[in-house]
Amino acid sequence: MAEDMNVSKGKLQRDLGLLDAVGIGVGAVIGAGIFVVTGVAAGVAGPAFLIGLLIAGFAATCNGLSLPN
Repeated sequence: MAEDMNVSKGKLQRDLGLLDAVGIGVGAVIGAGIFVVTGVAAGVAGPAFLIGLLIAGFAATCNGLSLPN
C-alpha cells in the first residue's frame, strides 16, 4: 500500500491544504468554546448542572441510536 502512495516506509507525507488548516483552526476554537461554556454554565447552575448534563446526554444518545426509516 505504501508503494501506491509513493511514501517511503516510516515517514508521513506532509500534505495540508488551506481548507484543512481552516478546519483544524475552527475545530480547535469550537472545542475550546464548549469547555468554556460548560464551565460558565456549571458556575451559574450549581449542582443542577449535572442533572441537566445527564438529560442532554440521554437525549443525544437517543438521537445517535435512532435508525433512519
